[in-house]
Amino acid sequence: MDGEISASTGLQTNKPFDSAGNYAGDSVDEHKILEGANEYLARKQISQINNNS
Repeated sequence: MDGEISASTGLQTNKPFDSAGNYAGDSVDEHKILEGANEYLARKQISQINNNS
């Protein structure tokens, strides 16, 4: 599933017992992890710019 996006509106009638492991709030947690990574990279980049000038 590399690079795929999917959406689910509820219970799938053809797979009633299939749980994909997606829970409310998972995307928020993932977003917070990405924000933290971006913050870290930004700090490293600013440090590099300051050291090179």
